[in-house]
Amino acid sequence: MNDFTGRHLLMDGAAVSPTATLPAVPLMADTIRSETPFPRLELWEDGRRIPDLYKPDNFEWWYFDAQLTDGRTLVLVFYIDQDAGERRFVYRVQATVASPNGQRVAAGYVTHQDVSISRERPEIHIGKSFLRGDLDTYRMVMDASDLGKLGLDVTIRRTFPPRVSPANRESIVQADKIIGWVCPVPRGELTGTIMMNGETAAVKGVAYHDHNWGTTTMGSVLHHWIWGRAAIGPYTAVYASEYPNQPYENGRTDGLQQFFIASEREVLINVEGSDAARVTAVPAANPDPRNGSAYYCPRVRFEVEKNGRRVALEADAAQFLGSFDLATESKFLSPEEIARAARMEHRPWYSHFVAAPVTLSITATSNTETYTGQGVIEFMDFHLNA
Repeated sequence: MNDFTGRHLLMDGAAVSPTATLPAVPLMADTIRSETPFPRLELWEDGRRIPDLYKPDNFEWWYFDAQLTDGRTLVLVFYIDQDAGERRFVYRVQATVASPNGQRVAAGYVTHQDVSISRERPEIHIGKSFLRGDLDTYRMVMDASDLGKLGLDVTIRRTFPPRVSPANRESIVQADKIIGWVCPVPRGELTGTIMMNGETAAVKGVAYHDHNWGTTTMGSVLHHWIWGRAAIGPYTAVYASEYPNQPYENGRTDGLQQFFIASEREVLINVEGSDAARVTAVPAANPDPRNGSAYYCPRVRFEVEKNGRRVALEADAAQFLGSFDLATESKFLSPEEIARAARMEHRPWYSHFVAAPVTLSITATSNTETYTGQGVIEFMDFHLNA
């Protein structure tokens, strides 16, 4: 299993079978300049969301990344995954440290037992590693005696408002079919220590956290998506454009977008839905040495005009962080989807990059403010259905 994962999904509307009649749903929601205090999530929303008993296609993960002050990128994930052969869940922790020169150290631990995951709050114990949080502060410990060549003890303190759906949506739902996403920490400060090669060093950085779960395969619902996050001067950004498979389009051929911009004190923009933002993303050959045909855009632009203000974000995909073959190196597809993927000329693929530079411009009347920062960006390409 690769050390990166695709995670990010929030779509409005109801998931239905291909033969069902699609219901009419609101296509866009937004908040501009949120009132104070800003909306908050509840503790249980970042706790376990899928059933305790094993069910096929169920998955869940708590994802963290950070750009460290020494130039490295850190990715941490706590997983609930499928062990389809044994018809049971498998629990994993994974940590990756990527250096600007392309060197990467990854380590993980897998178990079927010695696990405790709370439904009331974000608290997870997998082997000797744990995650404990309260939506404002998160501590992650990954024990080197479990992971081997990598260990860490880091704390993230949220410094920006959480991303809360303006329409109170967090999933596609029909009966027990759900794909969900919440983003408790669009931006926070990370401090702590990392142990590699027997040496322990103090680290600091800018961090991000979100949480995904589902009871159906993502490839059955989605054709492809773009997701990214960035720290840009006094602002932070989370942005996504998802393209549902035809049975789930509901007339929304241009996809669904989320675009969130916030400062420490307020939410500047929070929109979601069909055509919530204008997206420019011209595909090109992927720099992934394993699969140059995987979906990829070297530059992505999101733009919103609202209340006399134009906000535009432009992100360049820079350093290649990692990728995986969705059919052979992930558990995101069903056996039928894996068999279909094996017959495809272009394999379903995921790729992940440092985004730099990321430029944010805010224009009101004749005045334009411009800020530059960096983040991460990913491209997920299922293309299993028309």
